[in-house]
Order: sequence, then structure tokens, then C-alpha cells
Amino acid sequence: MEQAGTGYTADMVIAEFTADNAGDSFFSFMESVIANMKELGKTRLSETYASTLNSFRRFRGDKDLEADGISPNSSSFYMRNLRAVYNRAVEKDLTAQRFPFRHVYTGVEKTVKRAIPLEDIRQIRGMDLSISPALDFACDMFLFSFYTRGMSFVDMAYLLPVIRPDSGVEERKQYIYAAHNVNCGLKAIGRELGLSVTLTLYVARHAWASIARSKNVPLSVISVFVTA
Repeated sequence: MEQAGTGYTADMVIAEFTADNAGDSFFSFMESVIANMKELGKTRLSETYASTLNSFRRFRGDKDLEADGISPNSSSFYMRNLRAVYNRAVEKDLTAQRFPFRHVYTGVEKTVKRAIPLEDIRQIRGMDLSISPALDFACDMFLFSFYTRGMSFVDMAYLLPVIRPDSGVEERKQYIYAAHNVNCGLKAIGRELGLSVTLTLYVARHAWASIARSKNVPLSVISVFVTA
């Protein structure tokens, strides 16, 4: 106001300050929803909302979702979460229902192939990674998941030396950190082998299902493990 060279009163300053109250902003409201989800013990939901918020913050910095390397399904996932939070704000009478997501795509497209053939599994098994403990561990986790018909990493983490209750670190944080490191290691292994599929822990599950199907294992049996 001073730079504009016009007169102003204390009431005008207060009006300007309260008009941009951070507590009424979308970011603040979504952060409060995330905190509420955590308090209710809905950890996974709070994490997906936090991921959506972070992506939206990047978008607000003039960085588009697709330009950030995010797939259409991920964008759709974020939009569904944004819509859910917006609808919560409407229910609390914090904003009017303007249906901003009416023409926003929130469906699901066919996902990219994740399975790899048995020959690739054998290549992974035959690698000598003794000079790189991190890659060696990632390889072991991948093969263990494959041998156990697609066991999820969270289940493996409690069977193997991944989750340490006496470490002083929250167990879920240990799991997330370990899963990130394993997937990074697997991507490096996949690049080294020149695989056409980005290697992750999910690939072990899909590979087992695909190979089992090629060996005439009944779909009823495969689905029990793949959807577990």
C-alpha cells in the first residue's frame, strides 16, 4: 500500500490480511485432512493424499503432471484424491459445489506390461552381485518374491532382516525406505540386463502369474496369490 502511494487505514490492512488467510487455503485444508487421516489411523490414505498434494504443489509451480514423468493413470489417481478432498470441503461448507472435476479424466487406462519371461528370471538369478551388497539384496528380495508366488514386500520385510522393532525408527518408515532402495536397485539391475520392462518388486508378482499361466496353472489358483 505504501509503494502504491495511496492512503490506507489500519482497518484496510486487517481486511487485506484476513482476506488471504492461509487457514482457508486449499493447501492448508488438505494438510488438515491429511493430519486428520493420520489421527484416525488411516496411514495409507494420508500418504496418498500427501503424495497428491505434493504433486499438485509441483503443478502450481508451472510444472505439468505429464512433464514430470507421471503416467495418465497416476494423474487420474491424483485427480480422484483431489476431488475427494474438494468434496470434503463442500460438505463442511468451506466452499460451494462448482463441480470443477466434471470434465477431468479420472478413469483408468490399460497399464503397461509388467511381466517378464522365465529367461529373464534366469538371467537375474545368474547375476554375480557380490561386489554390490545393495544390488545383491535387491536381487534376493525379487527372487524370494517370485519363488513365493508374488509375496508382497511388506510381508517379506517382517520375515527377513528389514523391519527392526528395536531400531528406534517407525516400522512403516523402515518399510518405505527399504522398498525404495530395493526398487532402485532392481531398476539398476534391469538396465544392466537390458530388460524391456522396468524392473520392480511388482514385476516378480506379475512374472510369476504370467509364467504360471503359461504352465497351465488354473486362473483360480493364480488369482489367489496375485490379488492377495
